[in-house]
Parts: sequence; C-alpha cells; structure tokens
Amino acid sequence: LCPLIEEINYGGTVAEWKSISSGVSFKNHDSIKIKCIDGEVEHSAPNKTSILFSMESVPGKDEYSIVGIGGCTDTELIISTEYNGKKVTSIGANAFCEKYIHTVHIKDGITSIGECAFMDTRSTNYIRIPKSVTEIGPYALYNFRSYPCVTLYDGTIAEWNKIIGVENSGASIVICTDGLID
Repeated sequence: LCPLIEEINYGGTVAEWKSISSGVSFKNHDSIKIKCIDGEVEHSAPNKTSILFSMESVPGKDEYSIVGIGGCTDTELIISTEYNGKKVTSIGANAFCEKYIHTVHIKDGITSIGECAFMDTRSTNYIRIPKSVTEIGPYALYNFRSYPCVTLYDGTIAEWNKIIGVENSGASIVICTDGLID
C-alpha cells in the first residue's frame, strides 16, 4: 500500500476480511483501519519495507512533497499529511499524471497541488480537496481520458474561487459545501 494511506474501504464484512487477510502485510504501515460494511477492524502490519510513493524533502523546510506515485498500484488513494514524522504539505508537478486512479482523498494540511499533478488520470471518479489547499497549479485537475472527474471541495464556492490558480486548474465539475460549479 502507498505509505500515506490511512484506511481501506472493503466491500465485505469484518468476518470476510479476517478470513482473506491472514498473512497479509502492508508495506510502510504499523496498522491500517479497514472499513467493512458491518464495522471496522484494525489490521496490524509489522513488516515495513520500501517506500512506494516518491517523496522529496522541500528545500529549506522540514517537510515533504509527493513527487510521484512510485511503486504504488492502489487505485483509491488517501493522501495524509505526515511521513517519517514530518509534514507532507504538497503534491508536486506531474505526481500522478496519466496514472490509473479511481478516487483521491487529500487530507487537511496539504497546501498546494502542483502543475498537471492529476492530469489525465485514467478512470478517476472524484478528487476530494481540503480547505487547507491554497494553490492549484495549471491543469492539475484536467482530465480528458475518462468521464468528467468530480472535484469535491471541503469549503464554499467563495473559498474555492480564492485558491491561487484555480481558474486554470482544469477542474470541470466542482461540488462545494454550498453549491456546484460547472
């Protein structure tokens, strides 16, 4: 699993998860929350190995930026804001460009999404963006390979319109807490 994923949504029951997950380990995780249709279970995964997302230290700051998908093959991404005890504050240019991704949940604390970061991702249904994002690069959300990608924004239309670069982001359908922008 990608190192910043905090939880997995599983379409079966807790009992089914337990029956199929014996011996399963998740790279870069001590434990993962598994949400099943009838409850949640914490799955322990003591075996930590390699980093899957490509990460870089931000010059002059004690924080990271995601710069690529690395070896991650998951299609449902939950991007957290901590890695190796440091903040993750940005998603770099072209980080997930032209990758097969179904859904993206960006956690509160990410402040910028780089140019073409999610451009032309294949089969993306939606990207959830927190209010902490203050800058979106050109074509970061542009997608012509699949049906229009829905952007779910955790703020209002007025707050969306204040994000630096949002007018060139390529977002086609944006749902805010107080309405729809299309």
